[in-house]
Amino acid sequence: MAEIKTINGHTLCDTVARDGLEAAATKAELDILAEDVEALAQQPTQAGHTGAVASQGMAFGIVDASDKAAFGVQKDGTTIIAKMEHIPLGAGRMGTFEGEEAPAFVICSPEGQMSELVIGQDGRVPDWVIGAWKKRLGLAQRVVCWGDSLTWGAGGDITGWHAVDYPGEVAKSCPCANMGVPGEDTLTIMARQGADPMLAPAGLTIPAARTAVQIAATGEGIPTVSGGLAYPLRQATAGVNPVRIAGVLGDLTKEATDAGTETIAYSFTRREAGEAVTLGTLDREIETLAMRTLRGGVACIWMGANGGWDGAVSKLVQQIEKMLEYGQYEDYLVLTLRELTDSQRPFLASAFEGHFVDLKAYLNQRGMMDAGILLEEDTPTNGIPGCLDAGDGLHLNYYGYKAIGGYVAETLRHRGMI
Repeated sequence: MAEIKTINGHTLCDTVARDGLEAAATKAELDILAEDVEALAQQPTQAGHTGAVASQGMAFGIVDASDKAAFGVQKDGTTIIAKMEHIPLGAGRMGTFEGEEAPAFVICSPEGQMSELVIGQDGRVPDWVIGAWKKRLGLAQRVVCWGDSLTWGAGGDITGWHAVDYPGEVAKSCPCANMGVPGEDTLTIMARQGADPMLAPAGLTIPAARTAVQIAATGEGIPTVSGGLAYPLRQATAGVNPVRIAGVLGDLTKEATDAGTETIAYSFTRREAGEAVTLGTLDREIETLAMRTLRGGVACIWMGANGGWDGAVSKLVQQIEKMLEYGQYEDYLVLTLRELTDSQRPFLASAFEGHFVDLKAYLNQRGMMDAGILLEEDTPTNGIPGCLDAGDGLHLNYYGYKAIGGYVAETLRHRGMI
């Protein structure tokens, strides 16, 4: 039986019985306890006493880096509460919280900087705090960003060099791979990722020597399993080479004078000499590097600016679902900016509820502020503030990508994905 002690008129359990903590003999008078706490809060702070917590006679306490107590229960059962304005926490602001995301309890500095001592409205430690702990422990999820030139970062420069892209901003919070290739449609992105693999011609012979062999004639594209045509390597090689065909490792190359699909032919060259291999009907799949190495983790999918979905949101939804199924991701985000009309956007949002990110709405609400642009408003360019647009009504500039990258990272943290 636990021994019962009375302190300040309240009953407390002093010891623990073998079968667990037993209830106190009488119910604590919570209203009186609340008055006691309020009275303690009005007293001069008892923090500021440096030295070990144990030397202050405390059984339990929350302290800062200097071992100054903010809240504690002393060994005699009395409570000490420090006035928080006297304790410099030195933590960083972790983001803006509204509605259901607003914490029920948090320890902040006088400037409003949040520590990681946070309890959500559901009584649990929020997912974004757990994500921060994972990063510190080296357990953060890898994020793979699939897309076209908007993911690659076209337009994100100031002096003519490729300066910023949104995956690069995400990479400041967790490991992140930029799998964006300018000019690619949704079918080609799927082919690189593996959801709809490319196929080499049946009957093609891969020579024993390291000699190039053509797998797609000029303008034809490379057929995919679903019957589509892929045009990889348009302006970048992300996630393609080395490819593997029928167990032979090699490189896919394009033969073209520019990026137009009508001028592209494709060839395959094995990396090491070996036995000649003639392809049958069942070993034609072109396995990309991404198919072997970039499954799992967390995916951000942002595509559709270059077509491939025939303007039908239902087809785009199916393509994204195929990518999610093949990728076997732990979690994911689906991003959109100006690829869809305002009437189409709700359908994509509904299909991926809880994972959809409307970048157009974000840039109009917070984009300029997060980019550090001190304007109350700006003349819009194709639906977003002009100061965030690259000037072509499609791509973003340095400030636009920087804002989006920060927002995607914030979203990943708040939803506990990283």
